Amino acid sequence: MHHVVLIVYPGFELLDASGPASVFNSANRALCQQGRAPFYAVDLVSAGGGPVDSSSGIAVDTTAISALAPGCAQTVLIAGAEREHLLPAMADPVLGAALPGLVAGARRFGSVCSGGFILAALGLLDGRRVATHWDSCEPLARRFPGITVDPDALYVVDGRLWTSAGVTTGIDMALAMIARDLDAAIAGEVAK
Repeated sequence: MHHVVLIVYPGFELLDASGPASVFNSANRALCQQGRAPFYAVDLVSAGGGPVDSSSGIAVDTTAISALAPGCAQTVLIAGAEREHLLPAMADPVLGAALPGLVAGARRFGSVCSGGFILAALGLLDGRRVATHWDSCEPLARRFPGITVDPDALYVVDGRLWTSAGVTTGIDMALAMIARDLDAAIAGEVAK
């Protein structure tokens, strides 16, 4: 199984996590319809585990980041949020201590929407080209001048790093991951 870890924190944008999670789970369903084994295992993960409230008020149950076995995650994605929720997540000591190691052991990592701010705060985007929400492009580039922000991209792939622009572009990015992991036909089935 390809283990996908979606990192969330209080006030995260629900669709940033639920959109990609639905895409990966739909790929499993499409594979099963072809008589093939599921490929993705998806976990929602937070600093402390347990219920985490999204910005829409819907809470999701999460696994604590400390409960993940080293090297278990093949894909690590950080959900975005509005500024007032991003700032505490960027300063969270648990995420700050755990994310670099989690990312280092992953086949790919990245962010949905403004989640790139958290990766940038840890120095994980230095020297990289990234996408983020249109309203976050200038603030991200100003705060982290070592990053090249592409304001026109739906998503950007820079080596192992995958970043998407706005909320629903996380779905487009997840479809592209499926096309790369499996094949375009499965991605097309999911997109339908």
